[in-house]
Amino acid sequence: MSKVIIVIIIIVVIAGAGYLIYQRFNNTESEENEPTPKNNVEDTIKSLFADKYSKNVLEISITIDKEEENYIAGSVTFGEGGPGEGGHFLAVKDDGIWKITYDGNGFIPCSSVDPYNFPSDMVPSCFNESSGEMIDRI
Repeated sequence: MSKVIIVIIIIVVIAGAGYLIYQRFNNTESEENEPTPKNNVEDTIKSLFADKYSKNVLEISITIDKEEENYIAGSVTFGEGGPGEGGHFLAVKDDGIWKITYDGNGFIPCSSVDPYNFPSDMVPSCFNESSGEMIDRI
């Protein structure tokens, strides 16, 4: 009798784990059209930085300073922070996929914002690499 109970428990655990895995990896269209919770956006941005710089996602901290529809401006820190360990970033949701268009500490190149029509109140000026001039976007 105890062997039967153990087998039933094992089957229930395996079925439950299978269901959870199915739910995790099966995105339906209705879920894609719902607003993305902030922590999922943060996790996505962290993953993009982890891939770009070959870092562990647990070593990355981000702060979202401004978010408008499909645009994010914020800051990123790697590890404990400190000189050279982070900077500002811009991200855009393009065709449903988040992309980092700029990260660094200097002038924001116009080529990082103009193709994506970043709101001018989010990026009021940018650096034109061709002319070597700052461009007022407001």
